[in-house]
Amino acid sequence: MSKKPEDIPDIILIVGIDAAGKDHLAKIAQRLIRERGGCAEKRKNLLSGSKAAENTSGAKTALVLFLERAFLVLLPFFGFLLPRILTVLLQRDLRKFKTPGEKLIIIGHRYLRGLAIYWALRYPRKDLIPLPQGLTATLAEMRTIPSFHTIVLSVDQIIRKRRITKRRTLGEADVFDRYMEENPEVAKHTEDILVWLTRQFLGAQLIVNNDLPEEELRRLIVRES
Repeated sequence: MSKKPEDIPDIILIVGIDAAGKDHLAKIAQRLIRERGGCAEKRKNLLSGSKAAENTSGAKTALVLFLERAFLVLLPFFGFLLPRILTVLLQRDLRKFKTPGEKLIIIGHRYLRGLAIYWALRYPRKDLIPLPQGLTATLAEMRTIPSFHTIVLSVDQIIRKRRITKRRTLGEADVFDRYMEENPEVAKHTEDILVWLTRQFLGAQLIVNNDLPEEELRRLIVRES
């Protein structure tokens, strides 16, 4: 059986909106675990997702890009249904979740981000957001998973724009990258809501990831987890 370094949680959920550095932080966490003699499985976007490839920052599939476009196109027409739908999907994700026999790093969560995007477009202030029935209980249950730790990333808008511009140059910018670049106020409000939601209900650790060096990110992962 693989050794499991005790100074790093067994399950790390890393959330943040586009260009916050989720994949980069996941790679650093995985290196830390391996250096301590452990192994780590990576998953993308869901607790119950399949094991992700070693390089999780690669290009998205055509289907994923289509679904992202469809989400943004349909949002103005069916957005009012999203909070309840995404809450049900989050509950289903939690029911299907199984811990692996090694450390687990989950990079992003599409349902939490979907809620944050909708609320950012619909409500100018966080205190106006009506939480769907069952959401707080679901998040509370998620928080009780043994050795579960959430990290939420935020980044200054000028750095987000620079990172997305680089992705455009490399041909790696996706639908949400472009949307957040073209709508900086929405991006900032979405990030603020995601930070609030995860800190309030998941006890998330906030890392302001403005090009922090790897040494600092390593220190934060070990010290704060």
